[in-house]
Amino acid sequence: MLVVALAFPVSSRACSAIIISGKYTADGKPLMMKTRDQGDKNFNTNIKYYTGGKYDYIAMGPTPWVPADQIRSTGGGMNSVGLCMAGLTSHSFPNDKVKVPGRSLALLEKYALANFKSIEEFDAYLATLSHPLGIRANLGVIDAEGGAAFYEFGNDTWVKYDVNDPQVAPEGYRCCTNFSFSGDVPQHKSRNRYDDCIEIMGRMKKNAEGKFEADPLWLLDECGRSFTNVTHPDFARGGGMVFDEGLISYRNTSNIIVFQGVPAGSDPRYCVMWTALGHPRCSPAIPLLASMGNTIPDYIDCPPEKFAPIFRDVMDISDGYLYTDTQLGRERWFDIDNAIRLQKIAFQVEKEISGLFLPLHAKWERGELSDEQFVKSYGKQLPTYYRIFRKRFKKYL
Repeated sequence: MLVVALAFPVSSRACSAIIISGKYTADGKPLMMKTRDQGDKNFNTNIKYYTGGKYDYIAMGPTPWVPADQIRSTGGGMNSVGLCMAGLTSHSFPNDKVKVPGRSLALLEKYALANFKSIEEFDAYLATLSHPLGIRANLGVIDAEGGAAFYEFGNDTWVKYDVNDPQVAPEGYRCCTNFSFSGDVPQHKSRNRYDDCIEIMGRMKKNAEGKFEADPLWLLDECGRSFTNVTHPDFARGGGMVFDEGLISYRNTSNIIVFQGVPAGSDPRYCVMWTALGHPRCSPAIPLLASMGNTIPDYIDCPPEKFAPIFRDVMDISDGYLYTDTQLGRERWFDIDNAIRLQKIAFQVEKEISGLFLPLHAKWERGELSDEQFVKSYGKQLPTYYRIFRKRFKKYL
């Protein structure tokens, strides 16, 4: 698995990611989840539609907002032919200090999403890059051809972990946080979130054929909003205000995305990127597409120098009912009783949204709707998703 060198410097963020191979899911569709955690509470996040390359794609917009013609990089995203990417900082290469102008993990993601359709093409590109590459990062990738892999990038090496390989992922999935097994310091403090992910994934249900019944909403709720804390299993006993250290989602979590691919070799038009902007305990995931032109709704995109409306709403709820302690040193204490109430509402909103979207998407996938018919109906649904959110969270807005 050890191959030529690559590294792209990224800012210090704490994130978590999970990939489930389509070979192990009941519907044959691979899944990839990523939580995005930013360096401080003064963040912004949104989804944008990008053109200008071989393929169009949707991805996390820059923070803070900049005009479209100045965008040089993106966060994780999905392109119109089913390539999905989600990057994470790695703290396991402390001696890799070399920096290369014009290279970053975000720029790598942007270039790959705009130009490649498969992991095979991505691997071929990596093999052409010169050394040193000056990066410390992990990257999750799935495609529409059955590919699913995590990459660990250091200054002089990159290692690919094929999630379809039973020797690499014997259970059919692999988890990743902010350390690299191939790095100089594999036991980083983010190991606690990795252990949480492993604990949660071990609880996935299987059908009679031994395939996982996990879907995007299961990953969002059971993993992204989990209270599992392997390091401090009794942290929430008694309710009240608790410290969020060790949780997959914590104070600085700015969004969760879950990519649902298609069975290997199927039409990549049907890939979906479920996106919850803002703190996930207060935010429902919205299903987004990259294959049907720019269908990103205004409440998820970001107007000039402002916040995406749903992101602003979610953060108002979080500030008002979740992370309410503003004392120095207490910013990461949250009201667990309110957290339980809020995330139940978020999950209920997701169920209502999926109850509208999934039957429509299934009819399209079966060929019962043309692309034009689907896009028209989907376009009518999108504003409804936001209205459902505001109605269910009315008490907290």
